[in-house]
Formats: sequence, structure tokens, C-alpha cells
Amino acid sequence: MASGSNESGGSDGSPAKAAKPSSPAASGSGEQRMAWSEPCPLSRTWCLFEAFCAVERGGGLELALAEDLLTGFLLELKRSGHEAVDRLLALVSIERSDCSLQVDKECLLLAVRQGVTAGPLNSLVIGAVRQWAMDAVLQVIAREQDEVARADYKAVIAKMFEAQGRFAQAETLLSKCLALRRNLLPPEHIDTLSCMNSLALLQQKMGQYGAAEALYEQCLGLQRTKLGPEHPDTVATLNNLATLHDKRGEYELAEELYTRCFDLWRHKLGPEHPHTLGAMSNVAALHQKKGDYDKAEPLLGECLRLRTAHLGPDHPHTLASMNNLAALYHSKGEPLKAEPLLLDCLALKQAKLGLDHPSTLGSLYGLACFYRSQQRLQEAEALFRDCAEKSTARLGARHPDTVRRQASWEELRLQEAGTGSGSGTGGTPEARAASLLGSLFSSRK
Repeated sequence: MASGSNESGGSDGSPAKAAKPSSPAASGSGEQRMAWSEPCPLSRTWCLFEAFCAVERGGGLELALAEDLLTGFLLELKRSGHEAVDRLLALVSIERSDCSLQVDKECLLLAVRQGVTAGPLNSLVIGAVRQWAMDAVLQVIAREQDEVARADYKAVIAKMFEAQGRFAQAETLLSKCLALRRNLLPPEHIDTLSCMNSLALLQQKMGQYGAAEALYEQCLGLQRTKLGPEHPDTVATLNNLATLHDKRGEYELAEELYTRCFDLWRHKLGPEHPHTLGAMSNVAALHQKKGDYDKAEPLLGECLRLRTAHLGPDHPHTLASMNNLAALYHSKGEPLKAEPLLLDCLALKQAKLGLDHPSTLGSLYGLACFYRSQQRLQEAEALFRDCAEKSTARLGARHPDTVRRQASWEELRLQEAGTGSGSGTGGTPEARAASLLGSLFSSRK
């Protein structure tokens, strides 16, 4: 097979390396070094295929960055948590990759798919990139002498665990980071408060509402004293606490806090600020849950209009508003209004983020659920399958979203086969999810 490419890799099992960025030429030719945020090899078909071969045969993967670029990457990780890694992972898709010769790409895709699907390739390379990033942070932790800096980077590892759905490991690390910061820093230090908020948010995701509420209340008390009741960080924590009450079904209390956040942000930041619009969206969503559709619809419509005007039609916040309005129409029994919004939202995410981005998969799953509710079962089954396979490849088989999507697909398959009664231990998505999750954990002991 003619490759027509000089992209390098280690298909012999040795570690595959992304091409090391070159330094500017001494002659002053202006040659540009490759930024860590735009690693060309992760978007090239041959590089991805050769990296896959290396990893599949037991090798590793290393992004060979110049020292100053690696330092910049690590500092960005420290600042943004796992977002820097997410930007790298978003590049990994052999389906979207570039190749000098289209015939090469078609042949490589065929070779990969003969092994089942392209999913395992993307999943293995994504896992290897994630491991490289984690190893880079662990090396910093090992040589870092300053305990506070060590805690900062441990928090980064915790965020990586959280992004993978490894919540227990993330909680253990974040708890240690918080204890360390409390010992070394004043209780109202911004890093301590940030860690408290991060741990509370994680515990909320894990359903540990009591522990999360206690942390939120502690954090709020310190923020009000240190920063003031109207400081953006204080209001953000108040909003997180409102979300917790919302999830517990304590809608009256949640509405009170959401409304307070909305009023504070509108007064402090203005009616069109992103934080204000986020609070407006939360208030509207709560009205929707309570069945107050007449109150929810104008707020959701206004939020979508303002976000589209100020942020653009494909901004994540705009797409969230589009999805929320679609959900309202669905709840009101107006599917003809809901479906175009769901389809537009999915198409915009696919174009902006890619076919297998976690946010795209969330919209794909939502559309599948919508079709199932409309008894369009064949369309729903195809989307559930696509969503489950992409989620497995992108997030891993044990991620909670993957488990839920796999369960929905399996349940619909049983229903279509005439064996899904919807009763007993295996009839609901939750029961199916629990069964699948148990099997996954058992198989990895």
C-alpha cells in the first residue's frame, strides 16, 4: 500500500512519538514551532494508525515537546484542570483525520474496521495520550519541593480521574489536596476555597449530597467573609448549592437560591452577561421541572435569543439553551417544535466539536430518547447504538454515561425483540445499567 507520507511512528512496539517541535532556524527563516495545543500528528491518519499499532503491541505514546512548550502545557493544566488534555483528546479521531492521499485513508479505515470498528483505535490512542499527560504531571509532582505546588498538580490528576468517570480515585486525591491546603494556607485562601468547591461538586456528582452540602456551606461562609456576598465566586458557590437542592428535588429552596443568583448577577454584571443568562436558564429549567411551562418558556426563549446574539449560534451555552427549549416543547407535548431544535443542536455540535465529543454524544443520546418517546423505535435504536459505541470508545466502558447509554440500547433491543417486559430486575434502564456496571467491574477484578 503506497503511503505517500513521511509521518513517523513505532509500529514495532516501541513508544510512538509525535514529531518534536523544531526550534526557529538560526538563519532567521521564521520556521514555526508546533504549539502543544495543535499537535499535527494527532490529526494525521498515518500517525494515528502507527500510534495505535504501537500501543496495541504494548508500546507507549509520548508527545515529544520542547521543554518550554511542555512547561506551558503543564502550567495550562494547573490553571484549567483537565481542559488542556480535553483539547488534545478532541483531535483524536481517525475518521476526521487528515491524509495526503485519500486512498491511504480509505485503506487504513478499512483495515481498522475489519477489526470491528474504528472505536478501538480512537479509544486506545486517547487512552495513551491521557496516560502521557498524567505521567507528565506525576513527574512534576515527584520533583516538586513546594508542598502547595504539589497539591495543585495533585488536583489536576484528580480532575483527570473525574473526567474519566473514576470518581472514587478523584475524591481521594481531592480530599488529600484539601487537607494539605488547609494545613499550609489560611482557611479563606482562594486555592483552599477552590478545592472545597471542586470536592463538593464531585461529591454532588457521586450522589453524596450531605457531604457536598456541608462543604458548600463552609465555602460560602468563608467567601462571604473574605470576598463579600456579591463577589462572583461567592455567587458561583451559591449557584452550585442551588443545583444540589435542585437535584434532591427541593425545588422551593433551589428556586429561592437560583433567583437570588439571577438577581445578584443581573445587578452586578448586567442582564446580558453569560453568568446572568446562566442563572436565567437555571430558573427557567426549575419552572419546567415544576410544570410551570408558561413561566419557563419566555425565559428559555429569551435566553436562547440573547446567547445566539452575543455568543453565536454554535457556542456551548447557546446550544445548551437550544436543548433546554427543545426539552420544554417535548414536555409540553409539542414534538414538532422540539425535533428541529434537537436536530439543529446535534448538527451544530457535530460540526463544531466532532462526532464523538462528549457534549455531542449527550445530544445524540437526547435525540435517541426523544425518538423512543415518539415510538420511532428503529431510529431510536440506531442512535442508541451509535451513541453507546462512540461513548465506549471515547469515555471508556465504565464511565457512567457509557453505562447508561449501553443500558438504554440494550433495553430497546430487548423491547424490539419482544422480550423486554419493563418489569423485574432487568426491565428498567437503571436496573440494566446496574447489571452492566456490575459485570464490567467483575470482569476487571
